[in-house]
Amino acid sequence: MNTIESDILITYGASNQKIRKGDFVFHENADPHFYYQILEGEVKMISMSQDGKELIQGIFHPGQSFGEPPLFVSKPYPSSAIAMVDSVILKLSKEKLFTLMEDRPGISISILEAFAERIYKKAVIAKILSCSDPEEKIITFLDNYREEIEATEPTKIPYTRQQIADSTGLCVETVIRTIKKLSLEQKVTIDKHKVYY
Repeated sequence: MNTIESDILITYGASNQKIRKGDFVFHENADPHFYYQILEGEVKMISMSQDGKELIQGIFHPGQSFGEPPLFVSKPYPSSAIAMVDSVILKLSKEKLFTLMEDRPGISISILEAFAERIYKKAVIAKILSCSDPEEKIITFLDNYREEIEATEPTKIPYTRQQIADSTGLCVETVIRTIKKLSLEQKVTIDKHKVYY
């Protein structure tokens, strides 16, 4: 979902920030000061469990924004944002974002739509994490991806086994075993190590 057109952000003073793969855009518990939207690359939002396991809260692509809710409630980030590949991000100060929203009320509606989408995804994540059956967790995760891209035919899943594990709370070995089982049951297809669903 493209929240705000990039040329509008630039008009209001947004700057380009290059982020290398593996670098943080912001850290958990940091205070929010900027609106972020991806021009190029991918960013993942993660939180860490007490035992040090990474849990992916979301993966964001070009045109998508991330990290806004703490900006609007002036609370620290509950998660960290990390570039998954070399990325270019538009960064706009909170004050300038609010000016933009006052000047262009339609932008506020776009941001509300993005928030609603995030709340929906959080509910899906909660459903995935509450499942005890690995097969059900993975199928729910795959169903959510297909719904997100509005796929009507089997499609390649762009996530690695590790990313699926990090998104479902499973260990990677369990994901590998379960995907093989799903393949044998013809619920997914594996072709050249890629999963199609």
